[in-house]
Amino acid sequence: MVKTLQKIIIIYSIVLLSTYNLYSQEKTNIAVAEFEGKGISAMDAGVVTDFIRTGFVKTGKYKVIDRNNMQLILQEQKFQITGCTSQECAVKIGKLLNVQKVVVGTISKLGSKYFINANIVDVETGQIIKSEKVKADSIEEFADKSEELAVLMTSGKVETINQISQTENVSEEIIGKDEVKMVLIPAGEFMMGSPEGEGEKDEHPQHKVYLDAYYIDKYEVTNEQYAKFLNEYGKHTDENGQKMIYKHKWGVKKSGGRWQPASGYEKNPVVNVTWYGANQYARYYGKRLPTEAEWEKACRAGSTTKYCFGDVESELGEYAWYEKNSGGMTNPVGRRKPNQYGLYDMHGNVWEWCSDWYDEKYYRISPDKNPEGPDKGSYRVLRGGSWYSVASNCRSSNRYWVNPDVWDFSYGFRCVSPVRTQ
Repeated sequence: MVKTLQKIIIIYSIVLLSTYNLYSQEKTNIAVAEFEGKGISAMDAGVVTDFIRTGFVKTGKYKVIDRNNMQLILQEQKFQITGCTSQECAVKIGKLLNVQKVVVGTISKLGSKYFINANIVDVETGQIIKSEKVKADSIEEFADKSEELAVLMTSGKVETINQISQTENVSEEIIGKDEVKMVLIPAGEFMMGSPEGEGEKDEHPQHKVYLDAYYIDKYEVTNEQYAKFLNEYGKHTDENGQKMIYKHKWGVKKSGGRWQPASGYEKNPVVNVTWYGANQYARYYGKRLPTEAEWEKACRAGSTTKYCFGDVESELGEYAWYEKNSGGMTNPVGRRKPNQYGLYDMHGNVWEWCSDWYDEKYYRISPDKNPEGPDKGSYRVLRGGSWYSVASNCRSSNRYWVNPDVWDFSYGFRCVSPVRTQ
């Protein structure tokens, strides 16, 4: 089957490349490096890489370097052709081949499913400018999926990515005990932090992190949800006597012995909540606050750019309430565009409490699997920016920290929950 597919691909690619070269003089030169196979044979990985290469040809947007020419040049330079998945390796290949962009990635098998994770790297800057994932039921299905992948990667906007679960038959959405929708975040790796030359000092070094699958609230916790919790819980201090919430005209207040959401702000995110108040809400409903790593992976949703949708700051207002469009206050949750995981307001609206203690240098020693933050500290972490934040503070990798007993009309939260298998 594989040999037959290879013959079809070779014939198909020759025809497409021959036609395409007539019109490619002014198009960007791009090379598709051999994708790394994980759980599949090198031959199958090569077949799928050919599918992807052909998919890029069919978009008509690039001049795609021929595989044979690419291999010849790299072999002459004694360059290892396989196993190139990093940005640094892509830049080296790009310079040797004299192309502007290089596509690198992996092809993985999980259970009976196959997954492609692909990145386009700009050779001049060394930055990933586009990242996408697709899945298929078989190697053969990638003949069609490769074109879909290429179209997604050459389009101006980020499209929905497919989610990978740790186990079969895991729901992609559940309803928590607080009657809040939660979205599955698949197990796997992501790049945490900012690349060199970007972001703040505490966002470095950028590093690879693996997380088990988990669920996260689709929306920030609202005033009406938090008021309901306070009335059920019966007090405004946590189990250790720490104050949880302070009333606010956009938040919650006590009236007639019961907590009520401010009129007209029922669907706005709760504010003036301390870390203790966010943590107690999560515990009460059998949830917890997200770790920094869990929060950032959920926010990025497969992206490696400054924001979940890319690097173009002018597009932030489509996804976030921040200083330029918020009207100087919080806004109802779920009114801006969701990210690729279907999560709303991960950028802006309110800062979101995380479970971690803050340490400026933690990324230097952070474990590469399920990091939970330092064992102790003075400050707790907040993520995502808020309604009054400048755009740079809403970046996926931006870190903020305050004392856990501090409250503000820009501080809120959402919760996570583990994936429980049958």
